Amino acid sequence: MSFNNVEYIIAVAKEHSQSRAADQLLVSQSTISQSIRKVEKELGTKLFARNGNRLVLTDAGKIYLNGVESALALYDKALGDIRKSNVTRRKQIIIMYTPALVPQMRKVLTDYISTHRDIFVSTLSAPAEIAKEYLMNGMADIAVLPTQNLTHAALEFTPLWEEELQLAMPMHHRCAQKFMCNGVCFEDLTDDFFILNQPDSYIAHHCEMIFREHHFHPMSFCEIEDVKTARSMVINGKGIAFLPSSIHEGNDYRAFSLDPPAKFYIVIAYHKNSNS
Repeated sequence: MSFNNVEYIIAVAKEHSQSRAADQLLVSQSTISQSIRKVEKELGTKLFARNGNRLVLTDAGKIYLNGVESALALYDKALGDIRKSNVTRRKQIIIMYTPALVPQMRKVLTDYISTHRDIFVSTLSAPAEIAKEYLMNGMADIAVLPTQNLTHAALEFTPLWEEELQLAMPMHHRCAQKFMCNGVCFEDLTDDFFILNQPDSYIAHHCEMIFREHHFHPMSFCEIEDVKTARSMVINGKGIAFLPSSIHEGNDYRAFSLDPPAKFYIVIAYHKNSNS
């Protein structure tokens, strides 16, 4: 993620004009235009559309802007924590994690901090892709995150455990008995309401892969941020969802493995050139 490109896109979104954004940032309009085209080419979609004399964000542009603003907020927090660390003169460690998929992190971090009082530990919660960017750019030391692939050009992964996304549905769903006997059939779910994760999350990306593999697209759905909320909605009969197998407790809902199983890993990640 180039911070210059982000700055240009935020300015154009605010000013609704490339020329006014260029005047504000003291750069040429062609510089801003080229940066926006570069990002759009990388994403494969347009970020802005023209509405009369104004440039307005497309739906994809709004998603992108929300994502980068969240990343910038994390970056600012990291800088603030580093300044605090410099004041206290303790060793600084920045640990990132995906809270929805690593709920155990709170206890792990509490135990770690209590036994390493000479270390200033700063934690950031973020989607997996942002965590990887932070590691590669040296803005974080360690990340606990989900991944399907245990190899990476710049990062080292140490697996903690294997996880699986399962199709979760209410106990008395009309397909529950059939799926128990014959496995999941997506054709039977055409009219169902799906509870999906927000587009920038790891689970959302994994669900997109599942849908493509099965040539399926839900007719009706909502997008939420919290896996626990999705679980609660399934239990209360509000829809069906893809949930990690590790959060399935007792007989509160039906959970079915897919064919092939949608497995991934929770790993500790760090830069290959790091001494972590």
